[in-house]
Amino acid sequence: MMPEPEQPPTCPPPISATPPSLGGGTRDVGIDSSRSAQVPPPWAGGGWSRGEARRGALPLLPLLLLLLFWSLLAASLALHFAGQSADDFFITYRYADNLARGQGFAFNPGERVFGTTEPGWALALAGVAAFTKASVPSGGTAFSALAVLLLVSLALFEGRRRGRWLGAAVGGTLALGSSLFWVNQGAAAGGVVAVLALAAAIEPRHSRVAGALTGFAAWLRPDAMVGIAVVGLFAVRERRRFPFGFAASAAGVVSVG
Repeated sequence: MMPEPEQPPTCPPPISATPPSLGGGTRDVGIDSSRSAQVPPPWAGGGWSRGEARRGALPLLPLLLLLLFWSLLAASLALHFAGQSADDFFITYRYADNLARGQGFAFNPGERVFGTTEPGWALALAGVAAFTKASVPSGGTAFSALAVLLLVSLALFEGRRRGRWLGAAVGGTLALGSSLFWVNQGAAAGGVVAVLALAAAIEPRHSRVAGALTGFAAWLRPDAMVGIAVVGLFAVRERRRFPFGFAASAAGVVSVG
């Protein structure tokens, strides 16, 4: 009797990564590479993911308490340094004071000589002085306190969004208590920087409003035109195209001034 030929060994069929579903079709149970690619790691330069920012975010109550502390600190320092500014700032103060008294936008009443580098700041101070009857130097101190408070608050919210609120909280507290700032309070520089920072913060969602804010900064001090260019370059970098709405809004506000 002849022996039967040996059958070659058979391998089990490969396990499919797409097992049949109850409906008879197939479904993918593998790793969703597209989903994982949407959240780059922090070191890849794409920023922190939403989950990471949430885990490292500052809770709402401590955030409000810190803002309250900053507000009280800024108010107390403003009261302490009210009206105390460098000599050069009183040139703009005098323009503002004469305008508030109805004597014209001039250093000496009756002499139409333009001698201030911060015309918009002088107009704002004159308006506040005429409306509140407060002194112009005190108005300059109040504006400066509001400007630095806005700057540190913007930094805090950005740090909270990125999960890095502790550094922003410490830095903001040091900035509010900085003697360098309070010695130079009263000038338009702080207000200009604060307005430009606010414009940069809201530009991705409110481009036209951001453009109007940068134009207002140029009103306060003409050399803030450089700031308009900087914010515009950031907008181009983020959008990968020219921000026509931002540019038109900024140009319109500047031209009216």
